[in-house]
Order: sequence, then C-alpha cells, then structure tokens
Amino acid sequence: MGEVPTIRINGKDYELGPDIGEDERLVNFLFDKNLKGTHTTCFEGGCGACIVVASVPDPVTGSMETYSVNSCLVPVLSCAGWEVTTIEGLGNSLDGFHVVQDRLAEYSGTQCGYCSPGMVMNMYGLTQNNPAWTASDVEKSLDANICRCTGYRPILEAFKSITTKDIEDSHLSKCAKAGKGSGCPCAQKSNSDKTKPKGCCKQTKSPRGMLPASAKAYQPTSLTELYSIIAALPPEDGYSLIVGNTAQAVVGGDYTSKATIYIRNIPELSQVTQTTENVGFGACISISRMMKEMKQMSSSSGYAYLDHLADTWQHVAGTSVRNLGSWAGNLAVRSTHLDFPSDLFTHLVTAGATITVGTTDGSTTTHSVEELIGMDLVTNRKVILHITFPKMADNVIFRVFKVCARATNSHAVGVHEPPARRI
Repeated sequence: MGEVPTIRINGKDYELGPDIGEDERLVNFLFDKNLKGTHTTCFEGGCGACIVVASVPDPVTGSMETYSVNSCLVPVLSCAGWEVTTIEGLGNSLDGFHVVQDRLAEYSGTQCGYCSPGMVMNMYGLTQNNPAWTASDVEKSLDANICRCTGYRPILEAFKSITTKDIEDSHLSKCAKAGKGSGCPCAQKSNSDKTKPKGCCKQTKSPRGMLPASAKAYQPTSLTELYSIIAALPPEDGYSLIVGNTAQAVVGGDYTSKATIYIRNIPELSQVTQTTENVGFGACISISRMMKEMKQMSSSSGYAYLDHLADTWQHVAGTSVRNLGSWAGNLAVRSTHLDFPSDLFTHLVTAGATITVGTTDGSTTTHSVEELIGMDLVTNRKVILHITFPKMADNVIFRVFKVCARATNSHAVGVHEPPARRI
C-alpha cells in the first residue's frame, strides 16, 4: 500500500482518510479540525469570506506555487500534497498577529469582522504570489471579496500601505509552528529568506499518495494514467474531471453516481508552449496563470492581442476563483450547459483559437471552439488537452467586451454571450 495522502495546514499534517467523501470541501475539513476563523456565506466563490492561502505543487517543475483560493469550492481530496495557511496560522493572539492583520485593524478596516479573514488572506496571498505588487494589484486582487460595512476604502488604504519590507520583517516572528516555547528554527531566519511562508517548517513533502479506497475518486499523475482510469469505467458511468471545482458555483455538482478524477497533477496538461506559428496552454492551466502568460507573450510579434484578452479576463469571476479554475473547465461547462454565459467562450471564438481533444486510445483531434458545443465529452470518453492561439497580423484590431451589472464577479447580462469584435 502507498502512503496515506495528507494535507498540511498551518504546519501540521492531516491524513485524508476513507471517511472523507468526494463532496467534502476544504472549508468543512477546516471546521472539523476546529479551524473556524475561515468563514462561509455563499458556497459559490462569490463573497470571499472563505479564502485561504495554498501552496500547490507545480506538476511540471515540482516547485510550490502560492496563491489565494476559495476553500468553499475546492474538494479537500484534491488538496493532497497541498500546504494551506488559514487566518489562525497567519497570526493569532498567542503568537502575535501578522502585519496584514495589524494594518487592517490600524486603519479601521473591519467593523462586523465577518469578511476580515478572507480579506486578510487574499492580501497575504497577493504578497506571496507577486513580490512586486502595486496599489493597482491590491485593488484587483480584492475583486471577489464582499464587505457590507466599511465601503472598502479603509480596507484598501490599509493594504496599500503594506510594503515588501513589512512582509519580510513579519517573517521573523510569524511561523505556522512558532508558539511560545516552540523553538521553531524559522524564528531565526533572516529577512532575505522568503521561502518560509510557502511551507514553513517543512522537513518533508506532504505525500499525495492514493486517495481513500472508499471514495470514487482518483488523482492521476500522467495522461496515460488518466486514460486508463477512464477506459476502466463502465460505459454507462459518468465521471467528472476536476481542476478547481469552480463550476460547482454555476451548475452545481453530482457526487452520487459519478467517479471524480482530479487532474491537476498531470504534467502534460499543465504546460505552456510557444513556437514560431502559435502559442498553446495545457487544459489544467488556471485562468490566472493563463492571463499572466498571455501578458508576457503579448510582446512577441503577432500576439499583441493577448494583452487585451488578458485585461478583459480580469472581469471573469474573481481572483481566487481564477486561481483555481481552468480555461478548459470553463469551456467544458459551456459545452454541456448552453445557458452558461461563458466570457471565455466568445473571446476564444473571436481569437480563432483551436482545441485539441484526446481519447483513451491515445488519438487526438483538433476542433474550433464552437465545435465543442454539444460535444458529449464524457459519453465519448474525450478529454480536452490543450488550446492553441494563432498569430494575428499587425493590422488586425482585436477587441472583446463584457456587458455586466458590475465590473467583476458577475455574469454578462441581457445576452447569453458578451460581444466581441475582430477587425
């Protein structure tokens, strides 16, 4: 038998045993462990009260990538091998508060306090994901955090006042295991050591292992393994391929009759490619990462339009949802739920992107984005593998738009699809 999969929370390892079902979310697991500082309201990734910070292994490089996530959406079984920091682990009354917590209180950025843990963790996630953050980044990162008391101004002023040195200095005393008399070696680390919040006190990596035998859940680590799992399922059985589970917020989830396959750890689906003719993104790449990569690629000849595309996607859901959800998951939902107003779908059609789809026998086919509509991926045992963007001539003007009730975290209104233009 392999190692029991574990998740590390605030420096402590927890086993993901057979008593955990596919439908158990991370936030419920936190509550069961008496970590109740993380709050819940909508269970749809829309309010931000449930946000925690996760360090997640990159399946290609093996390095840990740190960012904020909605604990109300992500299934805890998909968190095997993750290192999670909650509001209690960031700072508390016994070990001292983190500078993000202190600054929010100093600027009177909290009233009822219900949204404060999510606000704090989202800001902390920004400092760990982007060491050169700006005031504009602060505003953008809070696009899915709702506060019904303060009007946001004191929250933004508090977070904008935080500097890189503030975060570095806070690392001297803030440690997931550093309580009174803990003797944690992290307390003696220098200001220049920025690795601590991404896995403080970690002597060994938290094992992913095999998921509990009682659960109809799988966590393949290669495309071949994924194909084998799908091929072994009875033909009449459905299944769900999950990266971030953010579709739960839109269309709900059915865990009673489906096998659940967590595909985030498949390297072949997490690669970015760039050739002289096109650029490509694996199916498991998050929307946030895709936006970042597109920004970088836009300086190359023929890809200037990707900069505008990335800017427009800032209006898709919120930061913590985009950190979790993949572009392929968004299109897969659109292909089966025709009433889902997918911004990505319309924009990718306009860009002339093409989708590569694989089957369990290893063969692949290429399709336009429109051809995904009505394609029964599950029944036909097909898997979205990657997307390819073509070059555009310098005289092409590319513009996409979104008509919505508010700037972020909102579906398009009045039409099923937001408008787009390519001239």
